[in-house]
Order: sequence, then C-alpha cells, then structure tokens
Amino acid sequence: MMSTQHKGSNCNELDHLRSSSKKRRSFYNNEKMSMNLNKTEKLQVLQNCLEILLFMQFQKIDDSPFSLGKIFWLLVLITCFTLSVYKIYAFCHLFFKYPVVVSFEIDRKDSLEFPAVSVCNLNPLQSGINPWSDEPVKLTPDYKLIFSERRSLQNCNRYNNGTFAVNEKNEKRLKFLMKYYTISDEQRLLLGINTSEFLDECSFNNRRCSSVHLTNFSDLRYGNCISFNKKLKGEEPLRISETGFGSGLILKFRLNHHYYLGTTHTLGAKVVIHGPKDSPDLEEEGYIIGPGNEISVSLKQTIHQRLPAPYKDKCLDYGTQTNAYMRNRK
Repeated sequence: MMSTQHKGSNCNELDHLRSSSKKRRSFYNNEKMSMNLNKTEKLQVLQNCLEILLFMQFQKIDDSPFSLGKIFWLLVLITCFTLSVYKIYAFCHLFFKYPVVVSFEIDRKDSLEFPAVSVCNLNPLQSGINPWSDEPVKLTPDYKLIFSERRSLQNCNRYNNGTFAVNEKNEKRLKFLMKYYTISDEQRLLLGINTSEFLDECSFNNRRCSSVHLTNFSDLRYGNCISFNKKLKGEEPLRISETGFGSGLILKFRLNHHYYLGTTHTLGAKVVIHGPKDSPDLEEEGYIIGPGNEISVSLKQTIHQRLPAPYKDKCLDYGTQTNAYMRNRK
C-alpha cells in the first residue's frame, strides 16, 4: 500500500511538471508573436486606439444622464480640438516664416586674403604744369559740378539774370575745376602727379613690392592714384599669415606739398582699404593722412552670411552681379 501511494504521488508530480512546462512554452510563443508585429500593425493599433478614444468621448456625452455631464464632456472635446488646431497653426506659421538661425563660429585659418589699398594725392596737378590762364569766369546754371566739389565752395550769390557770382577766394578754384573736368582721362594722366615719385617706399611682409601688384588709375577729383593688390586677370590677390609689427604692407609717400596748386585746400593723401575685386569709393570711404604722420592700421574680418529668397532677408549674391555698381555695394 505504501509503495502504491508513493507511485501515485510521483505520477501526479510528473503531470504537474508537464502541464507547467506547456504553459511556459505557450507563454514564450505568445511573447515571440507579439515581438514580431510589424510597423503596419502597430500603426493600425494606434489608429484603433484613437478611434476608440474619440468614440468614448462622444459616447460619454450621449450616455451621460445629466445635462451638466453632457455639457462638461462637450467642453472637454471642444477644448481638446481647439488646442490641437492651435498647435497645428502655430507650427505651420513658424515653418512658413523661415526662421533665421544664427550660428556663431570662430574659424581660424592659416592665411587670409589681403585687402587692396588705394592711395591718392589730394593735389591732382603739380603747380608747375598748370596749363590754364587766370582769366575770370562765371558759372552758369547749365554747368554742374560734382557734389563733393560744389560742397566745398561757399558764399555763392545769384544775379537777377540767373547767373552765379563767385567771390575772389573761389574764383580760381572754379575756373580750374571747369577746365579740369572737360579734359580726357589720358590728359589727366599726363598732367597729373608722377606716381613713381609719389610712392617712395613699398614693402609687403618685409619684401619689396612687385610691380605686378601695383596699378595706377585716374580719379576725377584726386587725379593719379595707386592701388596695391588690386585683382587682375590671371593674378590672384596676395594672402597673409602673420600679424603684428613688420608684417603686412608698409607704404611711404612723398607728397611734395611745395608743388601743390593754390586751389588745393588740404595737404595729404586719401587712403581707401577695399576688397581686391572692388573699385575704391574715394568720395564716400577712406580717410585722409596729413604730411609728417605715421599711421598703423589693423583689420579684423567678420563674415555675415545671409540667406537668399524665400527667406525674409532676400539677399543678393553681389559677386554674381554683372553691374559693377552692385558689386561695389557689398
């Protein structure tokens, strides 16, 4: 009897272990099946959940036995819908504004492009080669001076017949300007100062400047001028990799102020620093250096990159413009 009961209990234990192992297998199989759901099924489940939630809200409104309950659930639905619409509108409004993202970076380079430097003597002609006489002149309304020269002439009076009378102080200057503006660029170049005498010394990075990087041009107001590092066809602008005393460009000029015309009211030179691809704007930019002075100039380059249309700045790429005036407006 004892052996029979013992065998029976062992059989019951075996059946229990078998049933528990089957349950574990079925649990693991179900877990594997749930892990194998693809993305489409997950999206379908999410969609069904949203539909159920919306249906539940409407059902709560309909099943509520009290009018206050219906009003409460209706307000909840309207509030949720309003917030959703507002968020969608705010997102779309921000997207179509093309918001400007400001990115500040410090980019350290081994070398930078050296700017161009243009220098003009304030005296357009030497006094010994002024070819015009000192006969008096009257300025009629048909004659127009450039604004910068007209601005320096003061105390002009108008006659009753429409002509202008000029005081003795400005009479010679007016006569010179009227003659000077009528001659050609070639004549101005011949009558102007000698640029080889004007430029006394020139060195770049402790080396003598090459004639390749020096160009001459004539300006309507200042006469003959010199440009260093102006970009030419087939030549790339100079670059610099060092800063401090002794590096960069060193210029020394001979003004010859004792040869200045009597109509030149200022002694010195006009210096303009500009891009190698740009033409110097002598009327609006630059500064005047007087004789006997030594001036040191250091530059720091800051680049602002703005986005073109459809962004709100709608900036132009001036480098691709064919109009020289547009390129100089950078």
